[in-house]
Parts: sequence; structure tokens; C-alpha cells
Amino acid sequence: MRPTLVLANSDAGPPAVIEQLKAAGVNMLFLTNAHSPEAAAERIRLIGKALEKQEAAETLIAQMKAELQEVSEKIARTPSRPRVMFIYTRGGGIMNVAGRGTGAEAIIALAGGVNAIQDYDGYKPLTAEGAVSAAPDYILISSRGLETSGGIDELLKQPGLAETPAGRNRCIIAMEDLLLLGFGPRLGLAAKELAEKLHP
Repeated sequence: MRPTLVLANSDAGPPAVIEQLKAAGVNMLFLTNAHSPEAAAERIRLIGKALEKQEAAETLIAQMKAELQEVSEKIARTPSRPRVMFIYTRGGGIMNVAGRGTGAEAIIALAGGVNAIQDYDGYKPLTAEGAVSAAPDYILISSRGLETSGGIDELLKQPGLAETPAGRNRCIIAMEDLLLLGFGPRLGLAAKELAEKLHP
């Protein structure tokens, strides 16, 4: 039986559980959750080394970099930088909006957009005033989030969203959660897909 390898965020916890897993002989690999192509490449290398698949890891990194370069070249030919507001929700009427320093902001930038929220770090609840003042050209949301919200029509009933340029023009972009925010081997694909939607 092959030994178990558990991948964990560098700030995973609680500490007591981590210590129990280590004591049980579980092989754990702690990865940072930094949101950049460089951090994604480092995570791929670490996993490749742990699995003794270094060559495959370097192949994935090369592919990711090539995709990101393709996106960068596309953006360079496109003068517009649309304002994008990312909404995180799992249903139940609770909606949070991504501010500075988030994975959402990082992927929006890689795709040639600008995070419409610059007033705070992290995530905060959606408010009508915040949505209207942000004036996003696009609303970005996970596919699962849009589904649990009841679709575009129901989403736009949330405070202030219908009064934004994105709401009036029904410019809603839904993408798979892990593709959009995973910052792993599919980072280039995520940036490419989002860029195509922001710069049709």
C-alpha cells in the first residue's frame, strides 16, 4: 500500500489535528496559498517532487507559462480594462465581494481586467451602495454560486446589482470554482477563458 500524501494549506488547522495526522505517520505537504503564477509554479514543483514526477511537473509549468504568455499578448493588443466585481456565494442569500489582495483580484488582473473593489482587503458582504459605487462592467461569479443563487435573474435582484453597468447589460460571467481560483496547473487556462469573456 502506497503511503498517503495529504496536501494542506500552509495555515491549515487546527494545530492539534495537524499534529495527530503527523503522529499517525501521514505524509503532509504544506503549500502556500499565494495568488501568482510564480506561486502556482512552486506548488506544482513541490507536488511533483513529492510524487517523484519532477519532469511531468516541469511540463505542466511550461504549458501554464505558455498559456499565460498567450493571454498577456492578447491583453497587450486590447486597450480596454473592464471593471470586474467578483461575488462569492454558496446560497442562502449571503454574498461577499472580493476586495484587494484576493485570488479573485489576481485572476482578474491576469485576464486584463481591473478589480472594481479597491476600498478594502479581503471579502466583505455585498451592499447596494457598494455595488453601485463600484460600477462594474462585469460581475464574476462561480458557476456553483450562480446556480445556488437561482440564475442570472435572481442574482440581479440582489442589492444594487441591477443598477450597475454589468447588471443593466446582463454581463455576468460564471466559471468553475477551482478553475477560477485554484491557482494550480490550470491557471493559464483560467486566465485565457476569463480574458476571452472580458475581451470578446
